[in-house]
Amino acid sequence: MNYAGVDLADKLSSFSEHWSPKVVARLNDYEIKVVKVDGRFVWHAHDETDELFLVLRGELTIQMREGNVTLRRGQLFVVPRGVEHCPVADGAVHAMLIEPVEVRPWVRDSSRWILGSRAYTAGSAGMRPSMWAKRKYPRMILRAPSAS
Repeated sequence: MNYAGVDLADKLSSFSEHWSPKVVARLNDYEIKVVKVDGRFVWHAHDETDELFLVLRGELTIQMREGNVTLRRGQLFVVPRGVEHCPVADGAVHAMLIEPVEVRPWVRDSSRWILGSRAYTAGSAGMRPSMWAKRKYPRMILRAPSAS
């Protein structure tokens, strides 16, 4: 086996799309991801896991119902499981995320919660998100955060 370090700058230079994390390494049952962000993501929550954000470039604000956390280069924050949050970048931000392999967010779509679109679009056409998620992620608790 060949061992080599991961050059995060090189990985980040290999794509241009925003809000589309790329897996650069695995650690046990976790994925190490890099992502480029600009603007606002969607309000969402992860019922079964915490989520780590490490800012590599720029400034990222993690909005939460209880208050905001602003991160600059070299700073990290762990969003506790079940906490509804919305990452916001005023300008280009590069970040690293650490999440379990099967993590998928619950996201707010108007007045309802749905399983994150990345997971659902990979499922069977015509199948409700909850049906598809039970088949794809049987260990997940399929309960959306309470609406506020």
